[in-house]
Amino acid sequence: MVLVSADRWSPAPRLLPAGPLREPLAALRRGTIIVVTRTAATNAVVDAVNESLATIAPRVPRSTLRLEPDELRSASATASADLRRPISDVSGRDVRILTAIADPTSFARQIELLGGRVTAETYPDHHQFQPREIARFIGCIPADGLAICTLKDAVKLADRWPREAPTLWYVSQRVSVERGVGGIEHILDDLTRVPARRAH
Repeated sequence: MVLVSADRWSPAPRLLPAGPLREPLAALRRGTIIVVTRTAATNAVVDAVNESLATIAPRVPRSTLRLEPDELRSASATASADLRRPISDVSGRDVRILTAIADPTSFARQIELLGGRVTAETYPDHHQFQPREIARFIGCIPADGLAICTLKDAVKLADRWPREAPTLWYVSQRVSVERGVGGIEHILDDLTRVPARRAH
């Protein structure tokens, strides 16, 4: 199963270290299924990605998955585990994002599309946040603003988030299959099928 991000797609993608690919696109032909993922990419971009992939690997089935913001959940270890608020709360608000993921631009774009006025403080993927970085970020959270991160960031920040600071929220995401649900179901069925035991 090969994941292809529509948000990071380029008509002429390059191999590492110049670009994100570890192998040429022709290697997609070895896949069992290609899953095109998107967070903020438009329908036109997703269509273009699927058309390119159909040319490159015409015999490999494709599906398209969409990651959509679901709700805000407290990421602060000191806050109630059940503290939640609707994702619509970002609309019209100043939103400060603190994140260290591979594609922070798409995450920020998701919040912008929901009406948030976004300022993002981003670090390289897998970055370990330092106390001074956390303190600086907290100092820039505006009054009545929201401090937001991803679940991946929340795992690293929860125990280090000061009790007196505004609540840090992470965005939970829901996954929906937009195209090719049958292909994914077939793969999952094959993976979960338990072979019958042979009689001795």
